[in-house]
Formats: sequence, C-alpha cells, structure tokens
Amino acid sequence: MTTNEILHHKKYLDYVQYEIDEYNNRPPLEPGRRWKRTPVDSLKEKGIFTPVGLTAAFCDIAKHESDLTSAQRKAVTAYCLQAIQTFKMWQKKNEAKAEALKNLKSPCEDCTKTGIGRDCLDDLGHCRDYVEYLSKKEALKPDPEWQPETQKQEGKEESSHE
Repeated sequence: MTTNEILHHKKYLDYVQYEIDEYNNRPPLEPGRRWKRTPVDSLKEKGIFTPVGLTAAFCDIAKHESDLTSAQRKAVTAYCLQAIQTFKMWQKKNEAKAEALKNLKSPCEDCTKTGIGRDCLDDLGHCRDYVEYLSKKEALKPDPEWQPETQKQEGKEESSHE
C-alpha cells in the first residue's frame, strides 16, 4: 500500500482524529493555572488541526511547499507519522489474521451432520473440536474495513473494464 493510499484511508483518518481528541481532551489543571501554549494551538487557530487539515499540511511539508513554522511542521509530522505507524500495525495484524484464517482447517466437519455416539461431542451434541474451530475462525476475522492487496487489485481491474 502506498503512502498516498494510506493518507486517504478512513482508518488512517480515524487514527489522526483519535490523536486530536487526545490533545483536545487533556485533563484540567489546578485552579489558577493554565496550559502552556504549543504549536498545536496555533494550528487550531488556523483551522488546520483536523484530520484532513493535518494530512494536507503533511503533504505540503513532504513537497517542501509548507508555509508553517518549524515547530508547527514538527507537530504536524509527529501526529501524521504516529497515525501512519498505527495504521501499518493495524494492517499487519489484519494480514496475519487473514493468513491464519486461510490456513485454518476444520478438524471434524462430519460431526456437524450427525455425530451421535462420537467421543468428540459435548452434552449439547456439538463437536468440541468444531466449536473450537468456529471460535478461532471468528477471532481471526480481519477488520471489515481492511482488504488484502489482491482483492483491491481485482476490484480495480473489474472497474476499469466497465
């Protein structure tokens, strides 16, 4: 997945929004005290402190076209790189889940039909191995927003033929 695709992915924007919410929901200080001003405060005043605004500013910084101060550029870069890193960890986790799900084999599919008299059945008549298999299968399901690269490429090819 390219950096441009990551920057436009919904999950990436969700991670940036989470980081913004973390900053905006800082705990209150003791009475009579106030927060020290940071570069993020000036980004908020400019209206850049949004997921789309930070992403656009990050792209400008990468192209060396930004008019932000050095401290503001560092703040934007820190927020966006943190979100990219979190996105990549999420992507790796989902790829691993998809691979494990693909390699998961059903241990005893015959027991789902009629397994009366078998040693592997529990009190309800369900195959213990098969129930364990189904719970593993459910746990290994990737996030619904994630699609493997092969599915995305197939989808692009199909849409280009229309």
